[in-house]
Amino acid sequence: MTSKHIFVDGTECKVCARCGHLKPLSEYYRNKNCKDSLHLYCKDCVRTMNARSIDKNHAGDHQVGLWIGEDEYQVIRDEAVKVGMKPAALMEAIVYEWLEQFEEELKE
Repeated sequence: MTSKHIFVDGTECKVCARCGHLKPLSEYYRNKNCKDSLHLYCKDCVRTMNARSIDKNHAGDHQVGLWIGEDEYQVIRDEAVKVGMKPAALMEAIVYEWLEQFEEELKE
């Protein structure tokens, strides 16, 4: 797809191939593989696509209903690699261990 640059009020713009909005060139990431050296999609669309990809790729890691931050996920992922487990399995084991301890405390 060839993207033409359009000048609007002295600002060079182009149309995003995903959302169809006309945006200034500063709203596009650089991409040396494209003819105009700018990504076909605007920064907003790229961020949205990346966020959806991350959600999709980490969906199984939250299967026990535990929502954690990226730092905590990284620690669990690193530990899982050390012991040869998948992060989701390790998180599940941690949660169930915690639940067992919590139930024991309630009984006391």
